[in-house]
Amino acid sequence: MPGSPLFVPPRQAPAATAMILTQLGGIANLHLFSPSADKEGDRFSSCDWTPGASCDRFRSRCPNRGIRKMPRSRILFFDDDPAILDMLHAYFRDEFDVLTACDVVEAQRILDEQDPEVIVSDKRMPGIDGIDFLVEDMRRRPDRIRIMLTGITDRETILDTINRAHVWAFFEKPIEPSRLRQWRIILRNALEVVELRKEVRRLRAEAKIRSEEDYAAARLERMGIHEAVERVAGIDRLDIVLQGETGTGKNLVARAIHHLSPRRDRPFRTLFVPNLPKELIEAELFGYKAGSFTGAARDRKGAIEMVEGGTLFLDEITEIPPPLQVKLLRFLQEKAFETIGSSRTKRADVRIIAATNRDLPAAVAEGSFRKDLYYRLGHTIVIPPLRDRPEELPELIDHFFVKHRSLNERVTRISDAGWRALLEYEWPGNIRELDRRIRDAFIHARRDALHPVDLFPDRPLPAVAEPTLRELKARFEREVVRERLLRHRGNRKETARSLGITYEGLYKILKKHEIS
Repeated sequence: MPGSPLFVPPRQAPAATAMILTQLGGIANLHLFSPSADKEGDRFSSCDWTPGASCDRFRSRCPNRGIRKMPRSRILFFDDDPAILDMLHAYFRDEFDVLTACDVVEAQRILDEQDPEVIVSDKRMPGIDGIDFLVEDMRRRPDRIRIMLTGITDRETILDTINRAHVWAFFEKPIEPSRLRQWRIILRNALEVVELRKEVRRLRAEAKIRSEEDYAAARLERMGIHEAVERVAGIDRLDIVLQGETGTGKNLVARAIHHLSPRRDRPFRTLFVPNLPKELIEAELFGYKAGSFTGAARDRKGAIEMVEGGTLFLDEITEIPPPLQVKLLRFLQEKAFETIGSSRTKRADVRIIAATNRDLPAAVAEGSFRKDLYYRLGHTIVIPPLRDRPEELPELIDHFFVKHRSLNERVTRISDAGWRALLEYEWPGNIRELDRRIRDAFIHARRDALHPVDLFPDRPLPAVAEPTLRELKARFEREVVRERLLRHRGNRKETARSLGITYEGLYKILKKHEIS
């Protein structure tokens, strides 16, 4: 907009594109019309475009490709005039990776394949409105810088473009050579904004990771298993079993082991076995070849192959059928397996962390879990239930309150009765139940605080004895006398006078209610 450092002010200086190319002189001749002027290592090869050439010919003779010396910022110029694209390419190619398109199909292809940081688009083009094109791009890639190339200076149109497409700046037509220097500065500023946005995203991601790691470390400390987790995480070849009730945080412990291990930069994947039909567990673990069973239309890798070099977390491992336990045992011993429908042996370097809410020795004794697999799985970490670590409850309640606060902005706190109800509850569903109850309480709460009725709607409210009329009168008398005493700063004579009773009458009331 006018007054903004990003707004290029209108000038009444029309000039034909050919004249601009002539004024640019050496740049145009050197980089556009003289194939012999190309030097080895240039980003783009020169072209022999001539005035009047069609858009198709321009695109075919000046492709957006070349030998890349070093990564440079990509800018897409989208205009239906090949001469303007040629000129812009010539002027900016020394500093930026200049991409050009003169129809919407080519522009969309470049956006999909090259993902430029900046788009400079003409407003009026055959078959498409430039504003609509930028609006659609904004929906797909909100953080891209969009600049409008236009001869329109109408205030309403400019405001509409800014609001709809989040246009960052305007370049005005007709183009004059003197303006190109200003455009270069604006493009540099735009690319600085792009880099700053990337840095902000990176820092936020790092802060989130650090926050999650700090939270996990604090949780492990309160569980009393922090040292055990750190010890086994560093033993890279040791497979681990996590044993604990449903909802105790086995997934958190598994992720902590992965992030503390030498495999932290490799994939981590969870396979929740009870969610899978028994006949498909093997396919999910080891993969399959096309045609190996009904519905196997193409080859598919299994979870083990997908996390090569990383960690696979098998949640509720006791749900794996005994015949498949034999194949899992072989993988643990030899790190070798075969996909379904293939006889070729594959190998994978994958650490297995298994979890169960059952007593594994009891499962072995009853025959539902193989004894050799139990012994091969390695070290077992027992995770205590939430009722055995009440000191962790306040921090967990605060954590889930903050996590779900956006569900109901009216709620600002948990009432005293709500806190008592949360701290006194046994939590048979452990952390998962605590998370769900606080989430649901936010959804259903109608006041500014979470009360027991919000947190435990499925529990009957405790019976409350209703006070008698005599008790209500006594309570009222006591509160009124206390309030008057405070108002008169403990002066009993003034208090008795304000209440319309004698000093002796006030003394009897104070004694009856034990008011000092």
